[in-house]
Amino acid sequence: MSIDIQAPRISSEKNPKKVIRSIFQSDLPISGGWGYSKENAVIINKEDPIVSKNIPFDGVSIEYNFVELRIHAELQIFRAGSERCTGIEWNFLKQSLKNHEGRYYDVLFFEVTAISFAELKILEKERKNKDGSQLSKAELKFCIDKKDSKTIRYTTEYWFDISSFYGDC
Repeated sequence: MSIDIQAPRISSEKNPKKVIRSIFQSDLPISGGWGYSKENAVIINKEDPIVSKNIPFDGVSIEYNFVELRIHAELQIFRAGSERCTGIEWNFLKQSLKNHEGRYYDVLFFEVTAISFAELKILEKERKNKDGSQLSKAELKFCIDKKDSKTIRYTTEYWFDISSFYGDC
């Protein structure tokens, strides 16, 4: 049984495009916020100067790139050393298309799991037998169950304003 937590959030003062460019050396055709709500949706801009006109625009790939980068920023970059996480996984849950005042929003929902480096370090110390022998099946199952009990889990959503490319073939 993992630990359910409230989804972490990045401060709205931190500009997503600038953060992603400086930390991840990735340039995405986005503006707006971190995508926690309609009001601070990530605006995907098909007309951004970095977009090549020679290849078809793939807004969905940009959404998924952003999801991955925001998760890593939330769980690693903007956390204190011992609170930083590893073993990060995310699973798509569902998608919803919203139309509000002529703007189109793609809302993606994900479940995220991870474990803090501090918890993992404690578990690794406990896992080693003092005599160097391998763990029994029961001891190994206990370690796996304990790791699962220290794993954090949350559900989060991502709001993308996809008006610049919605309806393109």
